[in-house]
Amino acid sequence: GGGYVMGRKIGKLEESIKTLTDRQDKSNEQKGNLNSHMGKIFDRLMRIETKLGINKED
Repeated sequence: GGGYVMGRKIGKLEESIKTLTDRQDKSNEQKGNLNSHMGKIFDRLMRIETKLGINKED
């Protein structure tokens, strides 16, 4: 009956949502890795600048 078709549609929808969520998690993970990598590079640059006396405000 109609309930069966509806159930299958909902099942397909749930599958799609799960796939999208998994993909989102993966891309968030990659973004996190990239951000931490950028952070490390930034920290290193700051240290180099400090050693060279570049970022002394006074």
